[in-house]
Amino acid sequence: MSDKKHYILGLLPLFDLLKSSPPVLEEILKKYGIDPNTMTGDTTIYQKYELKIIEEALEHIGEPLPGLKIGSQLNMEYYGVYLLMVMSAPNVLEAISISARFQGLSFMFSQLSIHHFDDYIEGRLIPPKVDSHIKNVIIDRDLAGSNRFLEVISPRLQQHVKYGLERPRPEDSILSRYHSVFKDSVCFDQDYSWFRLTTSVAAQKMPSSNTLAHNLYKSQCQILLNKLYPLSEDIASQIRYQLNSYEGVFPQISDIAKMFSLTERTLRRKLKDCHTGYSEIVDQVRKERAIECLVEHRYPVKKTADLLGYSSPVSFLAAFKRWTSMTPRSYLQQSDDRE
Repeated sequence: MSDKKHYILGLLPLFDLLKSSPPVLEEILKKYGIDPNTMTGDTTIYQKYELKIIEEALEHIGEPLPGLKIGSQLNMEYYGVYLLMVMSAPNVLEAISISARFQGLSFMFSQLSIHHFDDYIEGRLIPPKVDSHIKNVIIDRDLAGSNRFLEVISPRLQQHVKYGLERPRPEDSILSRYHSVFKDSVCFDQDYSWFRLTTSVAAQKMPSSNTLAHNLYKSQCQILLNKLYPLSEDIASQIRYQLNSYEGVFPQISDIAKMFSLTERTLRRKLKDCHTGYSEIVDQVRKERAIECLVEHRYPVKKTADLLGYSSPVSFLAAFKRWTSMTPRSYLQQSDDRE
């Protein structure tokens, strides 16, 4: 997918923090060609510019935890049909899974993927590569926003969800702010940011479950997603973006075709025009995720193989050697030497 976009509605809580300095807000927006008087609900902004706006705005905001405040105050009504699609899902797991698959319609900066374990389901949030002070704001914003989102789609979920933050434990003077948002179910200094709920809770029926409405909302969301990222831009990148929300078991090409309202034959032809195929895209996603697990998170080979859906570490090692022409240990050594 080309540069990630968001609807500009997601910036409104940030604008609210700058209300005490109207000239500053106007100056920042003008710099990026944004006129508040002509914005509509369909106005979009590239994420790279959104991040620059946030970085400049932080210089004028006295709030010690702006990300936490922004995420907690996101108006869920801004999500429109995306929220309705999630709320009408058959069960909690499907609601969370489909929110990840259509996250291009959300306001999150982080990439959300869903991971299945024996006793719990995990939503994993990986932020974009930015400076640490911006990264902490994004982490707070996205996880607080996820907490707010889960609260709205099913209020009873609150007491069953735990949260982990990829940021240092804050000073005691502001720690209470986190507990007010996440209650006592939050921990810090994690390898990545996450939210977790037990498999039994994930299997529960959604309060507003409605199969017919859910399918209709899903069709509408696909139309909106195609509007944000037209198929003519780069369908291979769009598929890669969709696959990032899956764990080890990836969908069949027929399922991907349905997501884009295409026949399987047409999708294969479009991918051929891009000089690639579906299996090649899946393979590339696995490779990128494997390197991330090994290099950034330092996961052992067995855990990495499990997360990527390989039947055994041996199968994973064969794939990794095909990708890189070396073993994971040699690759790590080379990576460490470069640093």
